Amino acid sequence: MIADEIVLSFPNITRVTMSKVLEYCNIHGAGADDETRAFDEQFVDVDQKTLFDLVLAAHDLKIKMLYDIVGERTGDMMKGKTPEEIRIIFNIGENSCVDDHPLQKELNPWAFE
Repeated sequence: MIADEIVLSFPNITRVTMSKVLEYCNIHGAGADDETRAFDEQFVDVDQKTLFDLVLAAHDLKIKMLYDIVGERTGDMMKGKTPEEIRIIFNIGENSCVDDHPLQKELNPWAFE
């Protein structure tokens, strides 16, 4: 017997975040144009928590276009910032990656300038 309704479960995606993802998908359903680009700019102009929730949702749902625009916005947040400023913005402990990975400084010297 086939169920009348299919239930999908995404335990890592809140109702609010899923609502935003569906809003994005509804706008982009017909493809990209100047209107969707303007929508995208406003869509990612959100607080940091919402932006990170969207990054995770786009990744989990494998929505590449959404993942790209939220990734671009996250990158924009880092432009022109020092490593210390980036650590503060993203709440990263000062030596978290160096302690866990001793070669990190050697492999990525730009991060320690």
